Amino acid sequence: MPLESVTERHKGFQWTPKLVIWTILLIAALIFLLQNFDDVRINLLFWDYTLPLALIVGICFVLGYVLGWIRPVFRAHRRS
Repeated sequence: MPLESVTERHKGFQWTPKLVIWTILLIAALIFLLQNFDDVRINLLFWDYTLPLALIVGICFVLGYVLGWIRPVFRAHRRS
C-alpha cells in the first residue's frame, strides 16, 4: 500500500460542480415548499384528502429522489 502525504489524505471539504448544483436545487426546493402551505383537496379513487401543498410536493420530491437512487440498483441486479 503506497504511503500518502498528510495533505493528500486530508484535503478537506471541496465544492464540486455536482455538489453546487445539488445545493442550489435543494435551496430552490426548500424555498418553494416554504411558500406553498395552502391546503389542497386531493381526490384519489374513493377517498378525499385535504393536505398542505408543501407536504404533497415534498413527498413527490422524496419519492422521485428515492426512485432515482433505487433504479440503478435494480438495473445492475437485473444484468447479473
